[in-house]
Amino acid sequence: MKNFAIKLVWFTTIYVFVFAGLCQTTIPLPILMIRHCVSIPLILFMVYTVLTDD
Repeated sequence: MKNFAIKLVWFTTIYVFVFAGLCQTTIPLPILMIRHCVSIPLILFMVYTVLTDD
């Protein structure tokens, strides 16, 4: 894998773990929904990048 794909996997993993941790706190719901709407395309882009990488 290229360097970009590995960095993207690490970034996405950290983002999802932080999101899961924030779900356990008292963060307002609109902020959580925005982060949720960002995480879905991010995960899809990560999967596409890893599968199409040389």
